[in-house]
Amino acid sequence: MASSLKHIYGHQVLLSKLLKANKDRHLPHALLFSGPDGIGKKKVALALVQTLLCEKSYPACGECDDCINVEQENSHHILLVQPDGLYIKSEAIRQISKFVSLQSFAPARAIIIDPADRMNLSSANSLLKILEEPPLHVYFILISSHLLALPVTIRSRVQILRFQPLNSEDLYTIVKKEQRENKELKESGKKKKNKTDKKKEKKTLFSPLENHWMIRASHGSMNNLEKWQENKDLRDQALKLLKESITGQELFAFGALADLVKDREQALFVCLFWQQILRDACLMKFSNKNIIHQDQREILSVLTKVPFENLNVFFQNVVQLEQGLKGYLDSSLNFDSLFIQIREKLKVKNKNT
Repeated sequence: MASSLKHIYGHQVLLSKLLKANKDRHLPHALLFSGPDGIGKKKVALALVQTLLCEKSYPACGECDDCINVEQENSHHILLVQPDGLYIKSEAIRQISKFVSLQSFAPARAIIIDPADRMNLSSANSLLKILEEPPLHVYFILISSHLLALPVTIRSRVQILRFQPLNSEDLYTIVKKEQRENKELKESGKKKKNKTDKKKEKKTLFSPLENHWMIRASHGSMNNLEKWQENKDLRDQALKLLKESITGQELFAFGALADLVKDREQALFVCLFWQQILRDACLMKFSNKNIIHQDQREILSVLTKVPFENLNVFFQNVVQLEQGLKGYLDSSLNFDSLFIQIREKLKVKNKNT
């Protein structure tokens, strides 16, 4: 085991401020970590709690029972509050009241609410009463990627820390670290694995080229990076259908499109990918800089032949479709309509197809 502080990437400045405030005994009793999903806000919260609980060394030894239990999210001195279904309900806030009322000999206790913006109005009002009269040595850490979704009354009772997306170097470092750990795990258990198992495992690793476009496409979020890795095949299918449509190939079939977007999460992923590929095409019309999907130059070259106005119209249509899908529109029906527009707006003449 090691201190969670050593596993924080990209947020060292914020973390240093928190550690200094704690050392000076000026740490606010209620904090709100705001920023995009998947950038490490919860990891920073756990690292801070390790510091609050560790009595062996400062800021945290990473070896004592308290440090280990915090890292494993199994500490009796932490209450992790998460949604029950879609929302964090009043029952969860009652658990907080019970937790803070219990007698404890620990140097501190912490309540981590993640994501805090999923509290309904009733639970938010109940939490507000607790925040207004905070118990001694009890710290609240609210985590949210949708700051404005929290009531103003809650925001006014906490100190807000704004987390920025990870940069490419941080993501590369995390990927390399995970690859190294995967390799070590494989080598330690190689006697128990057959050759077929080994071949399957190798496919889970990023290639250098995949690292490049996936990291650009992830916009500083490890959650997004993992989604791109999991959906590489879906990206390939979406590319194939888009290319067939814009080049006017008769092989394109709406049945294939229906299979591709029958799942809502898949449909949302396809919308995200098309937004990015259209953005890349617009950039390529003026410059080759900051292209996300640099491994798809062929289809990007085709898209650059489409007038900018048409690309922009299609981009806006995809954005609208994405918003509609989040509102539970029928994905297959709406994608059919979108692809009719593709044929009208993006179809290009290509002598090679």
